[in-house]
Amino acid sequence: MAPLSERDALLAAWRGLTADGTSGGWQSIPLGAEGGLEIRAARVFPDGDEAFLVGRSGAAVPGEHSLPQARGFRSMRLASGGSGCAWFAVVRNQGGSLDLFASMASDVLSLLYESAGTTGKTLQRVIARVASWQRFMERGGDDLLSPEEEVGLFGELAMLRALLDGEADPAGLCACWTGPLGALHDFRFGSGAMEVKTTVLGTDAHARIAGLWQLDTAVTSPLFLVAVRLVQAEIGATLGDLAEEIRFDIIRDADAGILFGDRLLAAGLQPSDHEHYRRRFVVDSIRVHSVKEGFPRLTPATTPAAVIAARYTIDLDQLTPEATTPAAALELLRNA
Repeated sequence: MAPLSERDALLAAWRGLTADGTSGGWQSIPLGAEGGLEIRAARVFPDGDEAFLVGRSGAAVPGEHSLPQARGFRSMRLASGGSGCAWFAVVRNQGGSLDLFASMASDVLSLLYESAGTTGKTLQRVIARVASWQRFMERGGDDLLSPEEEVGLFGELAMLRALLDGEADPAGLCACWTGPLGALHDFRFGSGAMEVKTTVLGTDAHARIAGLWQLDTAVTSPLFLVAVRLVQAEIGATLGDLAEEIRFDIIRDADAGILFGDRLLAAGLQPSDHEHYRRRFVVDSIRVHSVKEGFPRLTPATTPAAVIAARYTIDLDQLTPEATTPAAALELLRNA
């Protein structure tokens, strides 16, 4: 998240923009230039909707049908006019939270500062980050993660950290973390995948399977079910702590850091919310189970043809322990 001063600068710029007696149109204030892009705070009149603009000379901005839209904002491509710049604009919708919109705008500015000195991909990174904010707002915007979602995300991050140990391509690995994007599996590698199920010691070790296709190796292979067991303890890490530990571990790779930030937002976690998640966990175990013949599951091939959908629960404690490690499973997936 950008420093508070950046957020304050945006709010001050929006307050300073007026219609100047015109019936409509854009008013904007330059905020600077980073990564070859020009950045402006803006308002659209007659309604005075707050906006921010990112432009680059000669850049190609996708059509509006492919730009992210959400309940709280709309995205658009603006004509270059005489400036020669192609502009990507994000505008707060009437009724959308100004506080949340300012958080998004300052976060995008922070991304631009992180991308300073790079060329070519900066505008695409900006659009991807706005798309992550779209997913964040679709799940409720200001709403915090439920206790179950908090545990689930902690487990996915614990698995990501285990996979990142010694990893030469952290950006590629972060791109494979697809759970926050609403994918069928939490990690996707080519034709294979890993599905992470997280439980806390003292509660039932039950994994809820989303449907007949989630553990179907006819569709996804190789496939691993990863059982992460947590212990709640004062010496442990909060969800925010774990996210920051991973961010620090991959800081050497700018692409990885940006992708990781995108995924966290899509999962429903923004840095300003870290303080709200106070439970501390220690990873007790990570057990990797290969989904193969004999594994307890329901699939289209094992259910009557008339059964077209089902959700079911697996008792993880009844699964036979395997010697497979996260690193070994990752190697198998990459070589498949």
